[in-house]
Amino acid sequence: MPRSVRSIFSVTRYKGGVTSYLEVITAQSAALADEVTAVNILGRRMANTVLLIQALGGGWDRSILPDRPECCGKLASSGQKLMGQRS
Repeated sequence: MPRSVRSIFSVTRYKGGVTSYLEVITAQSAALADEVTAVNILGRRMANTVLLIQALGGGWDRSILPDRPECCGKLASSGQKLMGQRS
């Protein structure tokens, strides 16, 4: 069961009087830790992709990069649009 679902489930159990608020806090803390880990992994993947492109002798034109990239899905969709423009 994903952490966010566990968090919602624990809140429902708390509101129903089945469990203490400690379970809610623990589930939320675990969900936050998972999100931080996911963001760290995404950042490392991006940095390693850049290093790989540079190691292979490639590069990019900064003028086609977004001024202020957004996180996660928005960045990926922007990158796909940019790649489509170059073709």
